[in-house]
Formats: sequence, structure tokens, C-alpha cells
Amino acid sequence: MYLKGYVPPEQLRLRKIALSTVSICDGPSRLPPAMFQNLQSLSIEWCKSDGSLFTYDVAQCLCQLNSLHLMYCPLLERIVEASNKKTVLPKLKRLHLEELPMLYYESATFDIVCPELEEFFVRSCPKFSASSSDFHSRKQVRFSWYVSVSKTLLDLSYELMW
Repeated sequence: MYLKGYVPPEQLRLRKIALSTVSICDGPSRLPPAMFQNLQSLSIEWCKSDGSLFTYDVAQCLCQLNSLHLMYCPLLERIVEASNKKTVLPKLKRLHLEELPMLYYESATFDIVCPELEEFFVRSCPKFSASSSDFHSRKQVRFSWYVSVSKTLLDLSYELMW
């Protein structure tokens, strides 16, 4: 992803971004945080970034984000870098995590609050063990967790009311 010319962040109207084959040099954390303040949908596939996808500062600007889909990011360990502060994604309704073998969950470092979360989908994220209740949603959450069981997929979908 290359940016040609400069547009002040307050004039940007980014609503949807779909990135494929992203490397650490040009991922979202390398852009000015204010660019993301109007972003509503973000889909990232084949990201080569290791560590965290977003810095804490960028995550704080994702206040309009309602859909986040991360897929085939083999080195990604965290969605948001570790911080002593909570990250609140106030409008996030859909979170899809697929084929993220290094993504992990630790209650001490995973502090993302999504009060509007409605759909939480996880497939092939063996180190990620968070549940929908960890996001502190006020909504009924449709939680889908797919795991590989001898070359077949086992669907562990259920709905939770919190």
C-alpha cells in the first residue's frame, strides 16, 4: 500500500479497506492513526507482519470500525500491541479470525472491549482461547469456533447472552 500525495487526516473518508499480502513495512500500524477514524470495515489477508497488527494509538482511532476480518496471517501474535490500557472498539459487531496460528490470548495482555459485538468467528487459531464473554459485549453474541479434527471441521457454534 502506497500513499501518493498528502491529504490531512481530518479530510480522509476511509470507510472500507481490504488488504492482501501485507508486509510489516506497509501494514496499518505504519500509517498515521487519524487515518482510521472513519474506517468501518477492515479485511486483511496474507499479512506477513509479526507481533501486533495495530499499535495502541491506531486502535484508539478505530472508533467507527464495525467489521474486522483477519485471515492467513501466519506470524501475527496480537491484534493490538500490549498496553496497560484497555482498547475499546465501541462499534465492532463482527470479528472473524481465520488461520492465525501464532495469535494468542492471555488475559493479562488481551484487553479489547467490544460492547456491540454480535458475531465472533474463529477458525484454526490454536493458541487463541478467548471466548465471546472476554469482549464484554452487551449484545447476544453468535460465537463460531471451528477446530480441525482428523481432517474434518467440527462446528462448535452457539449463542451466548451476556
